Amino acid sequence: MAFFYNYDSTCKKPNYKGFYKEQAFKTFFKGIDNSEDVIIRAHDLRNANPMSHASAGLIDKATTSQELKKCIEDLSKLIDDYRMLHR
Repeated sequence: MAFFYNYDSTCKKPNYKGFYKEQAFKTFFKGIDNSEDVIIRAHDLRNANPMSHASAGLIDKATTSQELKKCIEDLSKLIDDYRMLHR
């Protein structure tokens, strides 16, 4: 993942407190194209995960692995885009 290999310690570091709510992520990444869609999809997947939430929606889906992989890739890109925007 490029995020870890290209780490720049001079970049502004975000305050991670309060990041347990979907709206906090939307506000934090608001200047990045498609960020709200990525955050909503990630939030929905998290809520469907029986390991982190009471819902077990992921168990019933055949495409879960592909969805999770795509979501992870999109979230990584979102972080990279944020870092580039705030250099």
